[in-house]
Amino acid sequence: MSISSSAATPPPTAAGGASSLRRRLLVSYALVIGVSVVLSSLASLLLFARRAGQEVWRDLADQAATLANTVETLSLAESPTPPDILAGLFADARLRESGQPILVLDASGHPLASLHPPPPAPRRRPSGPGGFLRGVRRPVDPDALFPPLEPTADGRPATAALITAARRRLIYATLALPETIAPAFTALLPIQSNRTARHLAIVYPQLNLAGALRGMLPSVLLVGVAALLLASLLAVALAGSITRPVGELTAATVRVASGDYTARVRPARDGELANLGAAFNQMATRVQEADARQRDFVANVSHDLRTPLTTVRGFARALVDGTARTEDQRRRAAEAIDTASERMAGLVESLLELARLEGRAAAAGTLSMGNERLAPLLTAAVAAVQGVSMIMGVEIGIDCPEDLAIRADRDWLGRALGNVLDNALRFSPRGGTVRIRAARRQASGRGPAAVDISVQDQGLGIAAADLPRVFERFYRGDPARRAGGSGLGLAIAKEIVEAHGGRIAISSEAGEGTQVVISLPEGDSGGLGPAPEAA
Repeated sequence: MSISSSAATPPPTAAGGASSLRRRLLVSYALVIGVSVVLSSLASLLLFARRAGQEVWRDLADQAATLANTVETLSLAESPTPPDILAGLFADARLRESGQPILVLDASGHPLASLHPPPPAPRRRPSGPGGFLRGVRRPVDPDALFPPLEPTADGRPATAALITAARRRLIYATLALPETIAPAFTALLPIQSNRTARHLAIVYPQLNLAGALRGMLPSVLLVGVAALLLASLLAVALAGSITRPVGELTAATVRVASGDYTARVRPARDGELANLGAAFNQMATRVQEADARQRDFVANVSHDLRTPLTTVRGFARALVDGTARTEDQRRRAAEAIDTASERMAGLVESLLELARLEGRAAAAGTLSMGNERLAPLLTAAVAAVQGVSMIMGVEIGIDCPEDLAIRADRDWLGRALGNVLDNALRFSPRGGTVRIRAARRQASGRGPAAVDISVQDQGLGIAAADLPRVFERFYRGDPARRAGGSGLGLAIAKEIVEAHGGRIAISSEAGEGTQVVISLPEGDSGGLGPAPEAA
């Protein structure tokens, strides 16, 4: 069957296919990269905001614990003055540098004063007629309420969150003032009232997630754009590495579809594309070989039919136009026509056999396989060619154990053996011998048990250059081996043997004869009864 491209549906161009694939890959990569960058950026922002929020709560708890230790130390002092209290409260660097005031609360949690870190010593002075220090101020929101919190199980100040009436989100921690120090804190109040200082509180604004995210957004966008550009460059390079071999493969496919079977591609280094390129090259090689075999087939059939057809036409015309006048001439013309037609019929029959055997899977379905004793099959095959053997003056010997059995179709295998024997007889010298030997080959790591049948002749042998092609159709080697025959006998034998699940091989040396070995699956001789006794 010839391979040609259809004129109605021309194959696509390589550039179009590769560019389309490249566009799809780039779009896919862009979507994946974009989604990945956005999701990773959002996840990073959320994780950072959560971490920052946890850090704020942890700092608040640590400062509250530090403040509790400071207050306990102040409560042990004798009659601490307001400056001493204020300086002691902010003695810890973290409390002093945080910038967060300490609130003085009454028993209900209302703020009475806001304590701030005092200025450096040279600038510290009384704040005015009221006599309170500059670090003591009125609360910003005196109506706010910070309910006192019970200490945790391990005695540390507890923390909580609240929303003020002004919709401010705050987190705070409280600690109760010991009775010994509470009057001193009451004396710090900027406004005299009947309320007494009972608690201290540290207040932090709760982290504004939206604000934090907005603040980080420009940096995240800058990093995201840089990552997107770098990933895009990598995507372009990766898409090129994929589409380049695909484009080459498409171009080579277009060439093969157009009839150029020499087209090959350079396989990629590894991966699926490498396997695809290697498979394409193997396919192109087989297509090229099939095309060459088809051309040879047509040429050989035409050559083999031309001679008998010329003979038939020539002698038929002689009979028609009266050139063959005598009875003897007409008889010889009729015999020549009969011989030529018989030769053409044999050639056509051989071709039909090959057509039926085309493909081992299809051929195997037409075989009637069964267990057969090998010795009777070989005897029958020898009997079928006995007439040729007598004409050629060649003796045929059989060496086969009687208990050997094979899995085979008797009729089809007989044809294969007959073709091999006919080929051996045709090229054996007069007075020579063709020896048939059969032996069992034990199962091994290379395969199951099998039976090897060898056919050895004493002919001139086959040249080493011709051996690889002896099973090709119509191949007849050097001129000394071209006389007679159609060149299809061994090709048909090979198809039959392989349809049986076997193998056929040939070996030869010039002047030493030729040996053909047929290997077939071993059969079960147990159900065939005892082997017949030799006559």
